Amino acid sequence: MPKQVAAAQKAFLSAKADFFKLAAKTDKAITKERDALRRKLKQANNKLKKTRTKLVAAEKKLQKSGAAAAKSQVEKMNKLVGEAKSEAMELRETLHDVSERVKASKEFSATAKFFQRGIEKLDKEWEKHIEKKEKSKPKAKAAKKKAAKKKVAKKKVAKKKVAKKKVAKKKVTKKTAAKKKTTKK
Repeated sequence: MPKQVAAAQKAFLSAKADFFKLAAKTDKAITKERDALRRKLKQANNKLKKTRTKLVAAEKKLQKSGAAAAKSQVEKMNKLVGEAKSEAMELRETLHDVSERVKASKEFSATAKFFQRGIEKLDKEWEKHIEKKEKSKPKAKAAKKKAAKKKVAKKKVAKKKVAKKKVAKKKVTKKTAAKKKTTKK
């Protein structure tokens, strides 16, 4: 039975370590992905700002000159702005999904840390309990030995007293019997 318990404890400890490592690894990976998406979104927003400023400049040119080249440039800029907007929206949606995953990962990590702290506290309490037992074992054994010696000593003393009383009673009965014999004559 102790071998089975030891094997179960070993399996539990390895599963516990794997659980905590997995929680930390998942949290790191999702956080890294979120940060990468934030950088991409920032780049997309900067690109959108630049294309908007170019579009405004092209529209001003179109108003001044009214040339067909300026008109085609404005149309191109409108397409670029639309593409930049759609790209930024896609990144925002993806970032939102990743943020939800990060939130779930944080909860998972918090749960893992909570369990880890709880298990560490239990381990410490268990170690203290074992140490107390180990310290009290020699004292308990010594106390048991002393108690056993006292019992043996008390029994011997009690037996001697009983034996002395019996011997004394026998002497008294012999004396009284002898007195009775002498008094009857």
